[in-house]
Amino acid sequence: HYSKAENHDKAAHYLKLSGIKAVGKHSPWEAFQFYKNAIKEIKQLPESDDNKRAQIEVSLLMYFPMMFLGQPEGTLETLQEGERLSREVGDERNLVAFYGKLAFHCHQMGDPLQGIEYGEKAFQTAEKMQDTELMAATAWDLYNVYSNMGEATKVVELCSKTIDLLEKNKMEAGFCGTPFVIYPVTCGYYGYFTALLGDFEQGKVFCEKGLHTATKIKDIGTLGLTELWYGYLYLIKGDGTLSLNHLENSVKYCEEVKQIVLSGYAWFGLGLSNYLLGELETARNYIEKGIDIENNIGVPLLLSALYAWLSLTYFDLGDQQKALSLVKEAVQLSEKHYEKHMEGYSRIFLGMILGKTDSSKRDEAEESILQGINICESLKLRPFYSVGYLYLGEFYADTGQKEKALENLKKAERMFKEMGMDYWLAKTRVILNRL
Repeated sequence: HYSKAENHDKAAHYLKLSGIKAVGKHSPWEAFQFYKNAIKEIKQLPESDDNKRAQIEVSLLMYFPMMFLGQPEGTLETLQEGERLSREVGDERNLVAFYGKLAFHCHQMGDPLQGIEYGEKAFQTAEKMQDTELMAATAWDLYNVYSNMGEATKVVELCSKTIDLLEKNKMEAGFCGTPFVIYPVTCGYYGYFTALLGDFEQGKVFCEKGLHTATKIKDIGTLGLTELWYGYLYLIKGDGTLSLNHLENSVKYCEEVKQIVLSGYAWFGLGLSNYLLGELETARNYIEKGIDIENNIGVPLLLSALYAWLSLTYFDLGDQQKALSLVKEAVQLSEKHYEKHMEGYSRIFLGMILGKTDSSKRDEAEESILQGINICESLKLRPFYSVGYLYLGEFYADTGQKEKALENLKKAERMFKEMGMDYWLAKTRVILNRL
């Protein structure tokens, strides 16, 4: 009504309120449209610091729907304009907030190097300001970027600092300017990345803490993400049974609140659970559903992981050429988006598949596995490079190099036993028994 009457001030006010209400109703697309139109109305008003601040407020509110929708067209421009306006009105706190949102945007759109630049600037400035809520929010943005590159040690260090900060200030139930309750999701991140470094028991403690807190708070979006990380911990361990329940819950929660991006990763995880349980057709369908969701919204983040595991599924289904094509695409995507951990894992898978499908490319297969192991070792991702030693040992066994095979398989066996990775331990012992 006010928009048609060209009462731009009141039109912007009620469009903003409509956006807030749409977010509360878990309708991100409607919220995005309301906020977008509110900004259009604000731009019709005379230029002043007050109107600039009004646009800054709406732009920050608008970011969470944009994130859930996979960064729709205009997201980057909205954030950059918010950054400029914050600088013009001397609003340092919101300027730091925009740096953090730009970091997350880069993370989600496959440009982690730019994301780290924004994220580190945001977190360091928030630290200097001694602003607890802003520190927690910018830490969230930054450890998301680190995770994109497989920098597990940096993620764990930053999450530990954030958890301590929130506990010290009794802020376990606060959102802190993030789309989720920050404490439980940070516990989930900490747990998963601790597991990636090989300590599954410590990882489970923190995933459980995160899920327990999220359950008490009863925020559905937060539950979706904490269930996702808990499920992924068990996927890395190779436990399809325990991962299945967490990822079924994650799918349910993410779809309930229309978190489209997370929904794609939850379906992928559900597919991987089925792969570990030997349900290959179901696994393929679910992983392909996850890929379709991410492709449809144009988010390239970690598509390399989805293609890598889909390649193994097709390989076990007997379609070797499809498997080879998919794993090569996984390597290319991981290189393009600086996803070093997934480049390592994808190269291990590529070498395994090459070694079993083309006897003329055995040297290339061996080199690919070794490259993958080296990348994962440099990142200290013990579960990943343990799988690399398993596949390297299997390659040597298949090519008649018994001593090398035994050396690598026993190394993998020892590490799987130490980490409690029983699924992978069993696969290793099958080959050892064959030898």
